[in-house]
Amino acid sequence: MKVIIKSIKELACICLILVGVLALFSCDNTISNRNGTKQDNTTVGKNDENSETPPVIEPEENPEEEEEQEKDYSKETDYTIEAKNGSTKRVNRKLTPEKENELKKLIANSAEKIIEYYPLTFGYLKGKEIGIGLIDYENNSAFEAAAINSEITGHKSFLTPDNPIYGTAELSYAIGVNTSFIINMNDNTASIIAHETMHALMFEALSAGMTGRGADLEPRPMIFPSWFIEGTAVTVGGGKEFVNNVLILAPKIEREIEQEKDPDTLLPPAETKNVEQVGEDIEYIKKALNIISLKDGRVSNTQNDEISAAVYGTGYLALAYLSQLIADKEQGSESEDIDVAKIRHGLDLLMSYIAKGYSMDLAIKKLTKEKYTSVDNFEDSSLDELAEYSIKFFKAIKEGFGSTITENLNDENILAVINEDMPDNPTLVLNPDYTRMTNFYPQWLVVFKGGGETNNGYAFNGTYPNDVAKPPFEPINPNVSVKAVEVE
Repeated sequence: MKVIIKSIKELACICLILVGVLALFSCDNTISNRNGTKQDNTTVGKNDENSETPPVIEPEENPEEEEEQEKDYSKETDYTIEAKNGSTKRVNRKLTPEKENELKKLIANSAEKIIEYYPLTFGYLKGKEIGIGLIDYENNSAFEAAAINSEITGHKSFLTPDNPIYGTAELSYAIGVNTSFIINMNDNTASIIAHETMHALMFEALSAGMTGRGADLEPRPMIFPSWFIEGTAVTVGGGKEFVNNVLILAPKIEREIEQEKDPDTLLPPAETKNVEQVGEDIEYIKKALNIISLKDGRVSNTQNDEISAAVYGTGYLALAYLSQLIADKEQGSESEDIDVAKIRHGLDLLMSYIAKGYSMDLAIKKLTKEKYTSVDNFEDSSLDELAEYSIKFFKAIKEGFGSTITENLNDENILAVINEDMPDNPTLVLNPDYTRMTNFYPQWLVVFKGGGETNNGYAFNGTYPNDVAKPPFEPINPNVSVKAVEVE
C-alpha cells in the first residue's frame, strides 16, 4: 500500500527533494524480557568462641552473584545516532563545492532554529548529527516543488498490547536540488530549505502520523491531514505566497462555477485581491476560505490547484490561528494582536502532545479546552474565527515571508537567519559525497512513535499517556514484509 502526497508548484526557482527511507527489522529482545533477577548477597558469620554475643550476619563480597543493573530505557532521550555513508557515491556533480557548502550551512542552521523555537517537540534531537545525502539533477521542463519521500521496509515483530516493538532501525535521507534553476542562495532558496528541514524533523518526532502506521507497522487511519503536514512546514519557511494563492484563486473558482450554470452568458473576469489589497474585507476572506477549505486540504494533488492551495495556504493560516489559540488557552488570556512567540509556543505544544502519544484529535480537544473537540470539528467550526484572525495576520505579515523562525512575521530576509557559521554539533549534516546517508538507531528505540490523526500511539519511551486507551492489537505474523509508504 502506498500513500502519496504530492506538493504544489512553488514560485522559487529551486527544487529540493528530501527523502527519508526507514527500515525496521524484527528483534527478539524487548525491554520487558531483559531485566535481571535480584540476588541475596549476604552470608551468616561464625560464632566467636570467647564471646557471649549472638552470631553476626556479615556481608561478604561475591562478584558472581552481584546483580546486573539493567539500564532503564523507558525515559531515555539521550541516545546516539550513527550516520554511515550510503551505498551510492555522487557522480557528475553539478553543484560547485562552494554551493554545496552553502547548502550544508543552510540545512544545519535551519534545524538549529527549528529546535530553538520548538524545543518541546524537537529538543531531544539537538546535536544528534543525522546524516543527509545530496542528489543534484537537471529538469528544464517545469518548476518542481520540494518533497519528502519515506519508505518503510523490513519485517514485523510479534506485538501484544503491553509489548511494543523494539527493533533495529535505519533511516536514510537525501536532499535533491534541481540545478536547472538554482542560481543563488537567496531568500526563496532559504525558505524552501527551512520548509523541508521541518518535514525531516517531523518524520523523526511524529513518525506515526507522518507515515500513517503504528508502532506495530500496521496501516491505520493515523496519517495527518495534508494541511497539517504542509501547513506546519510553511509556518517555518513562510507562507505569504501560498496565502495569495488562496485569495486570488477562490474568486476565479467561484466564477467558473457560475459560468457553468449559464454557459451562454459570458461573465466578466473575477475580481481578485492579494494579501496587501484585501484589507479588512472579511466577507472576501471568509468566502475564499470557504471555497478553498481545510476539508479540501486533507489530501494533496498537484493536478488540482484548489486542493494544493488549501493544503499549503489555508493550512498555514489555520495552524497559525490554532497555535495562538492554544497558547492563549494555556496562559488564560486572549491576544488582541498577532504574536509570533505565541504561534511558536502553541504549535510546539500541539506537536509535543502528539509526540507523547496523543492523537491529533485528543491534543486539539485538550489544548483548546474543548473549544474544538477534534480535527473534524476544527475544520467544520473555525471559519468565522479564522477569517477574523486572518485580517490581523495579513497586516502582521506585510512585505515579509511570514516565517516563525525570523524575529517577526514581516521580516523579508530569511536567508540571514540561517546563513550563519556551521554549528559545532549540528543536528542535520549534509554529506555531498553520497546521494544518501543512512542513520542507525538504538535497538530499544520505538521508531514509529507519536499519535496520528485519530489514533493514539506510543510515545518516545514506548508508553501511552495516562488518560488515553491503547488501541486493540491483533497478533502479527513476524514473517510478513512491510510495504512502502511514500510521501512526495
